[in-house]
Amino acid sequence: MRALLRGLLLLVAATACYDRAPVPSDLDGADGADQVMDSMNFRITDGDVLLSQVSSDTARVYNSRQEMALTRLTMVFYDSTGREKSRVTADSGVYHLRDGTLEARGHVVVVTPPPSSQTLRTSHLLYDKVSAIIEVDTAYTWESAEGRGNGTSFTSTTDFRSLRQFKPRATQTGQGILLPESGMGTP
Repeated sequence: MRALLRGLLLLVAATACYDRAPVPSDLDGADGADQVMDSMNFRITDGDVLLSQVSSDTARVYNSRQEMALTRLTMVFYDSTGREKSRVTADSGVYHLRDGTLEARGHVVVVTPPPSSQTLRTSHLLYDKVSAIIEVDTAYTWESAEGRGNGTSFTSTTDFRSLRQFKPRATQTGQGILLPESGMGTP
């Protein structure tokens, strides 16, 4: 009877272990991440208003630092009616959970939808949720139907309607580029 009970117990234990999925090697905590998520999506809101949506191929969550390390990042900014204002893509990024800031790094490209259809390229971009401002603190290039240019850094709203450039250089096509009377130029 004992032999039958042992055999049955061994069979149940072997069956239970058989159904378990293997643990991926990158989840063993070697890099200190508390969680690793594939195909991660989250929304940044202000009350019921959707400000932006962030997605990445992989997100590593670090609870003690209150941040997420993101790979192959896409961030879409929306206006108050839900229309897309701009789209940011980058090789990687860090989302700081405490203050809602996001850093994008590596081949950062920002595109605005038509009719403005502007494209900005840089290697590093910061987004501050509280002020709803994008800041680029490295060299950048931009192009649109009106022209193209570059500079050392800039700050802007997420739709690029209020822009402050530092050491800008540009070429124009057609009628040229309309620059606002304030908020543009070299400080």
